[in-house]
Formats: sequence, structure tokens, C-alpha cells
Amino acid sequence: MSEAYIHGFNLIVEAVKQIRGTSTCQVADAEVSLVTSGEGVPTGALVLVKK
Repeated sequence: MSEAYIHGFNLIVEAVKQIRGTSTCQVADAEVSLVTSGEGVPTGALVLVKK
């Protein structure tokens, strides 16, 4: 979980860091990151997959 300080951009940055393995709050063996945005019902989504 990450804070959405800059209108969700921090969420995307954290998702990329998780996939790269460079996050300060790294999830062990992360291969997929999901980012959603919006109030209540998500209005957008991004899925990053490690290959």
C-alpha cells in the first residue's frame, strides 16, 4: 500500500519500484503490481507485470 500524494502518481512510482525490486517497502518476489485510482469506485487501473 502506498500514499497517493500527487494525484496517484506516487502509486505508479511505487508499483514500478516493486516490480524492479527497489522499493523501501519491498514485497518479496513481487511479479505483479496493480494501481487503481478514483474515489469509491476506481476510475482507472494499471497492471505492471515482471517479465
